[in-house]
Amino acid sequence: MRFFYLVRFTLLIPFTLFIGVASAYANQSDFNWSFDAGFLHLSPNDSSSEISGPGLPPGNAVDVGSSSSVFGSLTYYYNENWSSKIYLAPFMDFDVYAAGSLTGVGQIASVEALFPTVFVNYTHTSLWKGVHPYIGVGLNYTLFDDEQPTAILNGALGGETTVSLDSSVGLAAQLGLKVKLSPQWYLDIGYVYIDVDTTANLSTAAVNTQRSVDVSVDPAGTYLKFGYRF
Repeated sequence: MRFFYLVRFTLLIPFTLFIGVASAYANQSDFNWSFDAGFLHLSPNDSSSEISGPGLPPGNAVDVGSSSSVFGSLTYYYNENWSSKIYLAPFMDFDVYAAGSLTGVGQIASVEALFPTVFVNYTHTSLWKGVHPYIGVGLNYTLFDDEQPTAILNGALGGETTVSLDSSVGLAAQLGLKVKLSPQWYLDIGYVYIDVDTTANLSTAAVNTQRSVDVSVDPAGTYLKFGYRF
């Protein structure tokens, strides 16, 4: 099932858009591509509503933990200043904890998230020789999968609970530095922010109860990549 999610969302939608824009521009400019790979660490700047439904104290909330992963990106350069980039990353694992009036209860769920994101970047190439700062804005689609409740959540809600998270579309921004190591090899260091809002739906069949909680995940973090331009 996850393979088809990957094909559908990380390739068909953002990759088709990315290739379409680059191909349209290719009639006016020579192709100029790069690929890089490295590590990404994301820490959510999260907030949430209360979990709806009976049996929970007022002021409850949820908190999302941080996650790290390998990832890469493919970039098309329209010229030395302007480029488009698509993030290529596997599912990232996030733990979800009780918060607010339930702080201290512990982990209540885990979830995997996929963040295909397309950016348009502007790079300043004349500030320092071989060191090129850049800034970018983009569009993100976040897909959640493999949502797993813990025994703590099942016990608190009265039985085995099914958890599902709605997908999200939001803006993204990045700021970074590219350091040329040779005419084709480079080091890429940067910071990224992704706007992610979702609703978690909780269904407990044993007590015939449907609950929900709105979560602004809004992950931000740093990355370090090595790349090759071709």
